Amino acid sequence: SEDIKSLKVIATSASVISFKKSKAQQHGFDDFLPKPYSIADVVNVLSKLLPHQLNARSSSKGNIAKQQNRVLSEDDLIKFNIELKGLAEKNDLLKKQQPMEEVSYFIKELDRVSNEFEITELNDYSKKLNSAMDNFDVGLMLSTINEFSSLKSKLQNIFKEKE
Repeated sequence: SEDIKSLKVIATSASVISFKKSKAQQHGFDDFLPKPYSIADVVNVLSKLLPHQLNARSSSKGNIAKQQNRVLSEDDLIKFNIELKGLAEKNDLLKKQQPMEEVSYFIKELDRVSNEFEITELNDYSKKLNSAMDNFDVGLMLSTINEFSSLKSKLQNIFKEKE
């Protein structure tokens, strides 16, 4: 079937004998990673093998209301601050390690909160992080993860002024 033909297979080996990429390709593998390998090594290989134009996550964003002068009710402000604190905790964990499924989950949480409270800045941040992931740009992904603290402070200041 076409699905199986498009499946990418990467060979790995910890052998001290040189197992070259050309040998892996002779045996039907799409690429080769010598052990030990890092997440960055895997991302680099995947970025060569996988199509970048497919983005299932972005289709779930839908139409997001962009209200620049959004004023939150007292109850919404309390809820938003709780959500923001939860996002900050998840972001702190991502700073220590960045498993792709955790970054993806963090993006979904950002989207949920930005949609619920109609926060443009969170939506823009989510798009930037999502784009870094989709393009397998580890450097941009890490720098974007590190930017969350300043975004959190900015959002807290915006909503303090509007109280």
